[in-house]
Amino acid sequence: MKKLVIIFYAVIILLIAQNIYSQVFYNSRVVTGNSGGTEMGKGICADAFGNTYATGKFNGGPGFPVYFPGGVPLSSYGNFDAFICKFNSSGNTVWAKHAGSSSVSLEDEGNGICIDNSGNLYITGTYHGTATFEGTTITSAGASDIFIAKYSNSG
Repeated sequence: MKKLVIIFYAVIILLIAQNIYSQVFYNSRVVTGNSGGTEMGKGICADAFGNTYATGKFNGGPGFPVYFPGGVPLSSYGNFDAFICKFNSSGNTVWAKHAGSSSVSLEDEGNGICIDNSGNLYITGTYHGTATFEGTTITSAGASDIFIAKYSNSG
């Protein structure tokens, strides 16, 4: 009888523990291209207002853009470009930007993203050759280099 009571309480504790450690699913969105290309998220962060920011890489050249939720299109300069985007608390795209080189054989990508207390975003990643970031052009010293870019939370 004593073993039965212990087993009963062990089962009750296990059932309670499952509810304590569960997480709530809020929403999900799909980023997709119409070219059969690749979209890959590499980093994510959130601000105090429930907005989410992401970075990664995608390929979708002119005529074959990648669409972020809400129909926001991006076309890559070359093979793969880095992207940064902002989603509101409902999961809808507020804005999306990209950076990269025009090389059709090299990959540029965003690898990490964070936000400071003022709402500025910092992205790190790699690029090859000459890459364009919102009108600013940088040239690598070797085959590939790292970048750190700063964006405001309004893009």
